[in-house]
Amino acid sequence: TNTSTMADISDDYHASGVENKKSGMIRSVSDITSDSTVDVSDSASDSSINASSDDAQGIMYRPKKIRRVDPSIHSQSSKVMDTNDLDTNMGNEDFLNGRFSDNHSSDDEFTDDDSGDDNDGELDEESILKMKHKDPTFMTLVMRRISEGANGMKAGSCIGDSARLKKFSIEGESINWKGDPKTYDWFMQFFTGLARNRSIDYLAFRDCNLDDEAAVTTFARLTPFFELNSSLYSLEMSSCNVGDEITRLLASALSKRCNKSSLHRINLDANLIGDEAGKELVDALKGYDNLSELSLGDNEIGRKGCIALGNLLSHPSGNLKDLNLENNRIDDDCISSVTNTLASNKKTSLKELSLSFNCNITQAGWQMLSTCLQNQDSALEKLDISSTDVTDEGVIAL
Repeated sequence: TNTSTMADISDDYHASGVENKKSGMIRSVSDITSDSTVDVSDSASDSSINASSDDAQGIMYRPKKIRRVDPSIHSQSSKVMDTNDLDTNMGNEDFLNGRFSDNHSSDDEFTDDDSGDDNDGELDEESILKMKHKDPTFMTLVMRRISEGANGMKAGSCIGDSARLKKFSIEGESINWKGDPKTYDWFMQFFTGLARNRSIDYLAFRDCNLDDEAAVTTFARLTPFFELNSSLYSLEMSSCNVGDEITRLLASALSKRCNKSSLHRINLDANLIGDEAGKELVDALKGYDNLSELSLGDNEIGRKGCIALGNLLSHPSGNLKDLNLENNRIDDDCISSVTNTLASNKKTSLKELSLSFNCNITQAGWQMLSTCLQNQDSALEKLDISSTDVTDEGVIAL
């Protein structure tokens, strides 16, 4: 057994990017505190903890990820906005291809160098006309830029009237919500039309800046979409810095939603969501019995939010399987709120839990967490505690 202390863990481990031991057996504290995902599904039978590498490069913050559609899956015959952004054969999991995929370990990403030609992702007159004329192949739209000739009201109206569009994504910091009044008016008109759409089942905002008053006012125009679109299956707003105001708008809209059974996935990573607003959001998810994946990583969720999560997990008709709380304000009290539910309930659906980058959890918290692993009815299979301050005592308890 390697008895090295925390102080002995070399910085070269992170720098090298070397994966943990292929055998899966953790032989030292460094194996579990540096880069690890704990697989607890077979812990009772072989007393081993399987570890896989995480791409973390720091103790408190994960590097920013850009999740976009892999161009390799695109059909050469499909074309929109003078690019291959449209693929009528693209499956749901292909469109997500980020955290929310059936195989979370294949978090394939691509950089701007892989994104195609210079016009990639531009909303132009051609794409608007395809929607207006109800092109049967037009089912996916990824918007990264806006052509000067594109009319916001016309574009929004075409999307709102479309019965074929299934996947819509706004990506990149080049989509600027700030600026002159013309930009503000464009998005107000565009979102007013988009809010009428009832066919989109995948909606994503990625790496957009939604952190000012204009963005809040503009986003408010979308609330009818969340309330009335009964097709919505997956909602992603990642790395958008939406803050508390937009989170509360979203929570209010979700609480009034007419069809709560269609929504299966929510990703709100990296949005500066505070504890109180996080609580309101989780409370709004009561009755979403088909919600299986909830990702709230890189926010400021604390005790109030975790109490709400404990209540959500304890609901007898709940089906939440994957919960991501990495890099939040999780401490021992938060752990208690969540683990009490997992330890005491006879039926818990949660299979994956990520607590990585939460360094406020002490060894007492890890001891409490170990109690939920003793519940024979627990469905938990994967536990991510990478880049935390867990020591030998906590590892032994787990």
